[in-house]
Formats: sequence, C-alpha cells, structure tokens
Amino acid sequence: MNILLFNLAVALAVLNALSLLAKPESLRGLGRVAGGLSWILFGSALLLMVRSQTLSADVSLSSWVLIGCGVLACASGARKYARRNLPA
Repeated sequence: MNILLFNLAVALAVLNALSLLAKPESLRGLGRVAGGLSWILFGSALLLMVRSQTLSADVSLSSWVLIGCGVLACASGARKYARRNLPA
C-alpha cells in the first residue's frame, strides 16, 4: 500500500512539473492541484510507514505538515483553475 501511494505521488509530481510547461494558466492551476495531491499522498505514505513502525514516530509531525501544505496547494490550484477557466 505504501509503495502504491508513493508511486502515485511521484506520477502526480511529474504531472505538476509538466504543467509548468503549459501556456494556459488554467492548466498550470490543474498542475498545482496535482502537486498538492502529490504532497498529500507523500505525507500519507509516510504516516502509514510510521504506523507500521517502518519509520520513527519523529516523522509524524513532518508528515502532517506535508499533508497540510498539500491541502493548501490544492485549494490554491483549484482557485486559480476556476478563475482562469471562466467562460468569457
């Protein structure tokens, strides 16, 4: 399960990076959403590793910070996408 979350997070991070090459701002907004989801999945994978005692419990706080940053990035990207994708 951890490796699946990690691989999905990596795929979303790649989409985030590729979206920076797009000209339309709406696609960049969707890239931010993908990047935020990537951070959420990275944090969740770390939390699962802490729970299974693969990692030290010291990583828990950092994992929650990653998840919080991911939520913020998703919200920011959704807002940017909505603003740039309005019909004229």
